[in-house]
Amino acid sequence: MRKRLELEKIVKLPYFVHHHHFNRHDNLWFCSDIEGSDKAFEVSLEDFSYKTFQESLGLNLLTSFFWLEENKKLLINRDKEGDEQYSVYLYDFEKNEEINLTDTPKNKEFCIDISPDKKYILLRSNRKKTDNLFKVNIETKKLTQLTFHDLPSGGGVWSPQNVIYYSARTTENRRNEDVWMVQSDGSNSKQLLHLSDDSLDHIYDISNDGELLLVCTNAKGTDQALIYNTQTDELNWFGENQFQERGMQISKDKRKLLVIRDEAVRSYPVIYNIETKEEIIPSIPGVIYRVQFTGDDRYLFYSRSDPQTPSVLALFDLSKKVEIPIINPVSDYVKEDFYEPEFINYTTFDGREIGAVIYRPDIEEGKKYPAIVLAPGGPGGRLLWDFYSFAQVAVDHGFILISPHVRGSFGYGKEFRDLINFDIGGGDAKDYIYSKKYLESLEYVDTNRIGIYGGSYGGYMTYLQLTKYADAGWNAGAAYVGITSWKTMYDAGMPAYKNWIEGLFGTYAENKELWEDRSPLNYVKSIKAPILMIQAVNDPRCPISESRQFRDRLLQLGKKEGVDFEYFEIGGEGHTLSGQEARLRYDKMVLEFFAKYLR
Repeated sequence: MRKRLELEKIVKLPYFVHHHHFNRHDNLWFCSDIEGSDKAFEVSLEDFSYKTFQESLGLNLLTSFFWLEENKKLLINRDKEGDEQYSVYLYDFEKNEEINLTDTPKNKEFCIDISPDKKYILLRSNRKKTDNLFKVNIETKKLTQLTFHDLPSGGGVWSPQNVIYYSARTTENRRNEDVWMVQSDGSNSKQLLHLSDDSLDHIYDISNDGELLLVCTNAKGTDQALIYNTQTDELNWFGENQFQERGMQISKDKRKLLVIRDEAVRSYPVIYNIETKEEIIPSIPGVIYRVQFTGDDRYLFYSRSDPQTPSVLALFDLSKKVEIPIINPVSDYVKEDFYEPEFINYTTFDGREIGAVIYRPDIEEGKKYPAIVLAPGGPGGRLLWDFYSFAQVAVDHGFILISPHVRGSFGYGKEFRDLINFDIGGGDAKDYIYSKKYLESLEYVDTNRIGIYGGSYGGYMTYLQLTKYADAGWNAGAAYVGITSWKTMYDAGMPAYKNWIEGLFGTYAENKELWEDRSPLNYVKSIKAPILMIQAVNDPRCPISESRQFRDRLLQLGKKEGVDFEYFEIGGEGHTLSGQEARLRYDKMVLEFFAKYLR
């Protein structure tokens, strides 16, 4: 007999975000809410214990950090308000002093690497309108601009030879990103790799001696890892264009390459022998989003979960081929209390087969159940075979939940992903409608009680389904930090987001009709179902104005708050909710809303 799943208990099951450190030492760090609020912890490789790391520094899910000097000086990328306007701080442990190296509260700035002599940080900043690379003298705070691209530059690495390798978008195709290089004094900036006119080429790692550069690209149709030899210009490809893989790390001895392989509902680590291409797949269950070598490449460090196993933080001993748990989930629940979903396929409007993850309660013969369609963030996001607390509680409360891998989803190759180019809110929206039709074909689903729910891109999709596609017959919808007008979001957005939107639609001047056609704000008068709107006050990606203007339009049309719609703003939070209390409040509002209108 299953135990009743209580949201208050489920939310307290900890999650782990492990930190990859650019200076590539073996100290292990992770962020978690295991003590209630988000904090940073360190792990000992001697006895595999963990402890809180300098609680007073306020390190949490929204910060990244790494050593300038081991156990003496720490560099911190901190976002204090959830608004993603990061600044870089230097903390001196001997002086017990914190210095703001980049005091620019209106700009987004990250330290992404350190110079070999430890005198400079490599900074990605939008202080000159678009993201470019700068170096900052740690002692004097003097800033020198290194790159001068009109479109945003991505992450980079600083090699021992004082060459900086980075990704940049410089072609007319805004969905193209190439690998560039520049000397550390800003000279000799040039394109290093142009693999395709229509590929995204990202840098993930560099070997300790600067010889091997790890790049991930979709130039051949699937995401693949390749190693570029900076001395010989040789390209070494992995995966044979058969698997979707993301590069993670090059081992210290340069013999092994660590990647994450993505399948429809799983992500797991694979280790390649760089010379022979032979692969090793460690026997680790569940879904793993990020992993790294540690302990002189003896271990893998990661967190994993599956639908019936909340997050586990662990090491995998590669020589003994065994997992060493650091933190196991501790709760009143056992595996059998949680629901295991099913991966199904349905045929969508144009004959394509769309995959979907579906959760069902224990079905009673003759009973009809309400259902929720979940639209993940993105575009490109998809629900995997990991632990999803909202799904577990919703299903335990009698809902069926389905989350389709609509066109544009990652994990299915570049061709499938690119189906949404210049068609956001078109074919993908119809895929969601056909997931509703699939639910309606199930004899145990109540066809008059089907809602849709999502955050970010999923929030946008919720707004769109209840307005432009209201005739699909949705019975309720809940949107968190959604987009209601692409033009107003563009006008309020940071340069990187402006470039991203133009990559999806082209410019507003070129495709005004498309921008407006796919904006839910233009179809508010068509809304028929009740809607819940939740907005984080400090969100810079989908700003609060997006939700407020939709609410105001509803009021102008005579809709009544508390009857036709519900509206909530969450103060002190950004795009990603932090801490158990914020997530509990949010999940509770959504569940109570669907219980009210669907159950």
